[in-house]
Amino acid sequence: MESKRIEILVVFVSIGLLIFSTFGLLFINPQSSTSDIKSGWKTNNTIIDGEITNAIEWQDATAIYINSKSILYVKNDNNNLYLCLDAIGDTTLDDGDFFRIHFDTGNDCNWTPGGEDGFAYYSGWFSGGMHIKENISGIPNDYYVHCSFTCDPLLKGDTSFSTSVNSNQNHQIYEMQIPLSIIGITPGDQIGFFVYGGPFDASVPQIYNIFPKNADESDMKTWAKLIIATTNEMGTTYKYFLWDLLFIILIIISIFAISTILINKYVFKRNL
Repeated sequence: MESKRIEILVVFVSIGLLIFSTFGLLFINPQSSTSDIKSGWKTNNTIIDGEITNAIEWQDATAIYINSKSILYVKNDNNNLYLCLDAIGDTTLDDGDFFRIHFDTGNDCNWTPGGEDGFAYYSGWFSGGMHIKENISGIPNDYYVHCSFTCDPLLKGDTSFSTSVNSNQNHQIYEMQIPLSIIGITPGDQIGFFVYGGPFDASVPQIYNIFPKNADESDMKTWAKLIIATTNEMGTTYKYFLWDLLFIILIIISIFAISTILINKYVFKRNL
């Protein structure tokens, strides 16, 4: 009788854990809601050449592990925001790969006609950067090209297909330097942002890096918030994809526990 109670308890706990983990994987993941990300304060020399020159170049930045195959580095000083997307999963050299970041200029979660900023950098034959702004229509994602990265001496970008501190295999790397004045912020402010990069492989154009994970590109309320660092604030590491891994492990454990009990009871006719 006691073993029967234990068996029933294990089944109920496993079912509960399975439901929780599945729900967590789909909805509770920290990236499913707006996240506050604090930039790191720039203390190390940073060269915008599309390469992670050495181990300390981005060591002072906040590192956001968008998934297990892409890492976004963010830092700033009094004048500029510095960004690096180390796309370690993009191991094919394709034309048209890109890194885009959009800002909710004004941080009001509203599409302001002509008032929202985005920046994009492309690789291969299309290599180059663009500053894009929301069109006067105010329709989400109705952007026009405001200028190339040559229109402001402090607006810089580059890309390379090389190794980095995160992978010894050649892969796509992007770097940007964006003047804080363009997006209307200063240290201590915060601004909504959305990252859109890819494709990892020209043969599979649906694969992208998106942050936040479940954000809607057209809905600024689902975007992350970037808090611009003030003097000497250290960067932080965010590894959201580990939550996915944890939920997946819990789902596997739950299914294994339930399956073991059912197989022993109904296949081998054992009373546990």
